[in-house]
Amino acid sequence: SLDPLTYRLVMQARLFAVAILWQVAFGRRLSRMQWFALLLLACASVTKSIDKIDEIGNVAGHGVAIALVQLLLSAGGGVAGEVLLKRYQVPTDIYNVMLNLQGFVALLFVLCTLEGGLGAISTELLGPEARHKLASDPWMVAS
Repeated sequence: SLDPLTYRLVMQARLFAVAILWQVAFGRRLSRMQWFALLLLACASVTKSIDKIDEIGNVAGHGVAIALVQLLLSAGGGVAGEVLLKRYQVPTDIYNVMLNLQGFVALLFVLCTLEGGLGAISTELLGPEARHKLASDPWMVAS
């Protein structure tokens, strides 16, 4: 388990990961002023949360490791998407369809893994209980 404050601080490091990956992918270097701006943003993020430092408690190493993996996947995926759109000129519509399809397949995989196989799709997503839950939640229907 990872407390929200630590998670937020770890995820702020995503900006640095994106900056480094961006430089590698596009062969462009950030200026000293841009790095300074990133450093100021990081300092602001830390100082914004410093008053709640006593609420952190014990930081679970496993939770931080998972957050770092999420950070790297998010930064890598964002930069890879920009490379596809700018360098290889993939149409935006195709990129969006593939990105959303990949996310949908990943969610189905996790559902099947956690709930015991392909039968989970029919019981958890398509069954009468799922339809009743969906119909009784106005926010889900509206979205």
